[in-house]
Amino acid sequence: MTLKCRKCPYQSELYKMLTDTQLDAIDAHRVEMSYEAGEVIVKQGTSCTHVISFVDGLAKMHISTPAGRNLILRFIRPKEFIAATPLKKETRYRFSITAVEHTRICLIDVDVIRELVKQNKDFSLGILDHFHQHLLAMMNKLVSFYQKQHIGRLAESLLYLSDEVYRKNPMDLSITKSEIAELAGISKENCFRLMHSLQDDKIIRVNKRYIEILDRARLNLYSLNG
Repeated sequence: MTLKCRKCPYQSELYKMLTDTQLDAIDAHRVEMSYEAGEVIVKQGTSCTHVISFVDGLAKMHISTPAGRNLILRFIRPKEFIAATPLKKETRYRFSITAVEHTRICLIDVDVIRELVKQNKDFSLGILDHFHQHLLAMMNKLVSFYQKQHIGRLAESLLYLSDEVYRKNPMDLSITKSEIAELAGISKENCFRLMHSLQDDKIIRVNKRYIEILDRARLNLYSLNG
């Protein structure tokens, strides 16, 4: 089904700052795409020619390090707005995006978005705030990596998945335990060992792809104190 921007129930909050005429301009310069789990939506290092609006599904934003490790920065849910930078020309993606579930997106010509930024002050300020919030989140993740031990990073990641990604408990995961390790920035072996330890302590329950947080208070202490 082809969506129209004016009445799209999946549009980013940013688009609510636009007039109907401006939404029509986006409509005329966008294309809808679908991806299956495991398909690459954006590859690190490629040119940024479009802004991405997530319609439905779930994807991971990740980077590859020079040492060949994969680190998941965060997960992307419906209604999110994704661009490489605050709409600077001649830029490249510093990250990759890969679908982890069946995912639909809209690709919008970045030049159209740049023009709307010039026309609409509220939209421009909204985009700046959007990037500011994600920059703060990345800074907090960096601090977590430097200050927290592996158990603290894992606890933080499990709470993030429950509160912000799946938004329920227990969680029926569409990601693998290896991806949980990449989110926490730890090895698969350490991730599996620590999850077994948390389960033995009755803090979480793991059953194949299901994870249930049994003792949120104790898990939160691990997350805060590392």
